[in-house]
Amino acid sequence: MSLSKQIFVALGAGVALGLFFGEKVAFLRIGGHAFVQLLQITVLPYVAGSLIHGFGSVTPREARLVFTRGGPLLLALWALTCGLVFVSRLALPAGKGGAFFSAALREEEPPIDWVGLYIPANPFHALANNIVPAVVVFAILAGVALMGMKDKDTLLRPIAVFNQAMGRVGAMVARTTPYGIFAIAAHTAGTMRLEEFERLQGFLLVYGGLACLLTFWLLPGLVAATTSVPHRRLVAGAQEALVTAFVTANLFIVLPLLVDHARALLREEAGGAEDELVDVLVPTSFNFPHSAKLLSISFVPFVAWFAGLPFPVGQYPALFGAGLLAVFGSINSAIPFLLDLARLPADLFQLFVVAGVVNSRFGSLAAAMHTLVVAVLGACLITGRVRLDRGRLLRYLAVSVALVAAFLAGTRVILARVLPEPATQGEMLAAIQPRAPRAEATTMRELPPAPDPPAARGGRLERVRAEGRIRVGFDASALPWAYLNGAGTPVGFDAEMAHQLALGLGVRLEHVVAEADRFAEALARGQLDVVMSGFPVSPRVNELVSFSRPYAEEEIAFLVPDHRRDEFSDLERLRARPARLALLGRPEWREAVARALPRATVVAVRSDADFVEDRVEADALLTTWERACAWSLLHPRLSPALPRPRIGRLSLAYAVPRGEPDLLNVVDAFIDAQRASGRLETARAYWIHGEATRLRGPRWTVARDVLGWWD
Repeated sequence: MSLSKQIFVALGAGVALGLFFGEKVAFLRIGGHAFVQLLQITVLPYVAGSLIHGFGSVTPREARLVFTRGGPLLLALWALTCGLVFVSRLALPAGKGGAFFSAALREEEPPIDWVGLYIPANPFHALANNIVPAVVVFAILAGVALMGMKDKDTLLRPIAVFNQAMGRVGAMVARTTPYGIFAIAAHTAGTMRLEEFERLQGFLLVYGGLACLLTFWLLPGLVAATTSVPHRRLVAGAQEALVTAFVTANLFIVLPLLVDHARALLREEAGGAEDELVDVLVPTSFNFPHSAKLLSISFVPFVAWFAGLPFPVGQYPALFGAGLLAVFGSINSAIPFLLDLARLPADLFQLFVVAGVVNSRFGSLAAAMHTLVVAVLGACLITGRVRLDRGRLLRYLAVSVALVAAFLAGTRVILARVLPEPATQGEMLAAIQPRAPRAEATTMRELPPAPDPPAARGGRLERVRAEGRIRVGFDASALPWAYLNGAGTPVGFDAEMAHQLALGLGVRLEHVVAEADRFAEALARGQLDVVMSGFPVSPRVNELVSFSRPYAEEEIAFLVPDHRRDEFSDLERLRARPARLALLGRPEWREAVARALPRATVVAVRSDADFVEDRVEADALLTTWERACAWSLLHPRLSPALPRPRIGRLSLAYAVPRGEPDLLNVVDAFIDAQRASGRLETARAYWIHGEATRLRGPRWTVARDVLGWWD
């Protein structure tokens, strides 16, 4: 059985195993990860060696001829492919991607070191840290330096042997491909939801369609528009090579066919004077990325769509600049590097590997046509036989734009109808349950009456223990610190901490739902024992309450309509224009706004929900990043905006009645214990950083849901 057939059998067997056993085969992730690492093990050494040998082997005259004429051709082909990558996102219907939540995204992203990315001050550091562009630049410089050296063969021969050794290692690794694909497919099928599998169709369709456009029109059409070689003759004569490349997913085995066809075309259409240049152009072109490799960069914006993350237009120049050098090596090394560069989930690279079983065939198709076009059009460029006719070029451009637009529009319509609606983050938040262990708990929808007679000052802790219950103030609009799930159960970071406090005291928990501006008075009157609901420290209520030591901090941010996100992300621009800001009625917040934004008008609200539900007229809500992220999930028309420079942070603490030192000491000790045990950290990851939205029930499996082998 051929290797390609083994790969398809392994893919089918892996998917079947994953669907049968579900999460029980999740351990195969280790095998898939090991295979991905094996794919990358020889990449950078081989890239460096092949570039040094490829450039160093040619003479300066050959290099000058190829680069002065062939260089512009490569740039044109790269620009054409990058244009397709840029518009590829238009084929993916908005609202059909995934959903992703993490308040941790507010963390300051380290700036990209563009100089270090491209200029290898230490090539060994670049090799060790997988800085692909810097390795490529170093290898090209070394190869160019070798061109004119007399004794260069003494170095090039060992490098050629080394490259052969790396090729043999790659061949050995290739024999393990069926096992790696089996592990990745089984893990993916066992852990990924059906709707996520369906969304992968988007990348398969977009990549395959654009590769076909490149193969059958964009690349050969460019040759036909600028030379005397007819489009039909170019494509029809390459039919055998194209079919073989598609079936085998191997470009190298069709090189003789492509070279022969290029020579035949040049002899027929140009008298044969240029066909010898094919022997220089074809091997030289292998030192540079072909169109199929560049088209694979479209996986990066696809991942952003798949995960429901923004990928603004401003990121494309960096993507193309780094991607162009990254794809000099293996695409399996370039894609993880680009995902990290774009701050996208690198774990989704395994989807690229799975999709590659199909897409590699379309990629080989486009790569074969790219090589043929470089040979034919490059030879015509070098010998001056290119014809620039305005009418032909305009017709080519018009047809190309029409075909690409029709493909993008048609694909978008098809995917919009075929793909299911993804579960909204609001639905995910509504389905979240509190983490165990939990105390016996009830929920009160309004404040209880004040005790009569009033409790003695300083005896609140004794009363809690005597009555066997603790009443905790709960602001249901304090997302994600405190809110009600779909069943009306109090959940969130502080709801979990309230359960832990009740368990530590050995009492029942009574969550009392009330608005935040009533908490201080309710504590003083004995209606509440403690407030645990994302309550920021405020010195203005010190005469009524005492605050525990802080247990968390929040970054001040805005919640704004989606289309105004950029406007509220620049504090300097915001200072120069008037704005209506919704703001909780806290005097210290008003004073901070007056100092930072002197032209802003403050609109007082009782809760964040007043702004979110359009009960007030305001441009933005001044809140915190964590709360803005959570509200934006429930209301996709809104987005969080973190201003730069930063406005500041708020400390969150638990509030107890003034004059209750024993209860305050207990709460402080509780916070210390939760921090030491790691519970604060895991609860923050679960509730604030969005881990809870990604933890759902077990997915459907044949063994459990059909055969009933386990519950």
